[in-house]
Amino acid sequence: MSEEARDRAADRSRELIDRHAALERGEPVTEDDVRLASQRADEAHDRAAAAHRKAADRHDKSARVHEEAALVHDDAAEAGRGDPAEHRAAAERHRRAADADRSAAEADLRKADEEL
Repeated sequence: MSEEARDRAADRSRELIDRHAALERGEPVTEDDVRLASQRADEAHDRAAAAHRKAADRHDKSARVHEEAALVHDDAAEAGRGDPAEHRAAAERHRRAADADRSAAEADLRKADEEL
């Protein structure tokens, strides 16, 4: 968690503690309270969507790295370097990992859309 996020969370925690204390004292809920709560909820959804998009981007990058690694193993197998069967098996493992990363990226993008 970044320092900015920690500060924001601490500020929000103080707001909630203060609001809870006001409610315990019997103070009414005002339109400003409702507006602020709605704003904070919207901000939280925006941050969650951004986090999911960032995760999706990282999964996509990881998938590309796995695809590149698979090609290196393919080239090594074709060139007869080391054990060709092991290189082909490693290439297949990298391709499966790339597929898993792409699926995870798609899931994160869906979650980002759900937040908005």
